[in-house]
Amino acid sequence: MPIFEQTVKGKQLAAYQDIKVFQGFPYNFYEVKLPEFSPEEKEFADLLVKVLSKQLPVSDLDRTKRVLNAKDFSQKFDSKVFFYAEEHKLHDRLPTILEYNELLYSLGELLKKYPSSAKSVEFAPYVIDQSVGFLDVGSLMRDPFLEEVMLNGFKRNVFVFHKQ
Repeated sequence: MPIFEQTVKGKQLAAYQDIKVFQGFPYNFYEVKLPEFSPEEKEFADLLVKVLSKQLPVSDLDRTKRVLNAKDFSQKFDSKVFFYAEEHKLHDRLPTILEYNELLYSLGELLKKYPSSAKSVEFAPYVIDQSVGFLDVGSLMRDPFLEEVMLNGFKRNVFVFHKQ
């Protein structure tokens, strides 16, 4: 067994937002809590992710039962959220912080205006992260206490440098 194959997780050093930091050997551990959704929220989130990432046409939102007045919601989603992602070419590159926040605001406002199965405050960030953002490491990328995040591939450990 290689020298660092086994790891030890110790006491909790910090906790903030959806992140917990534990003392460890050979490295400290960051646990990121992924959002938990009801089955209805998850179904609606997955639909929005597929539409925003261009796997499904926007018109598929017209028929969803997860939002009241689905046709109007679909048109607003197209003009406010999907168009913004298209205009800024976010299907070809990762968004800047400003672009991410603009998309997040637009989707959040849309969800407030149209009653839906999306009840969680984590819903809009999840949709943006999973469609045009950083997927499951999105919260690490936005963590103000980290100065560097290193990704070595899918399903691999993520290494971070903390500012403290």
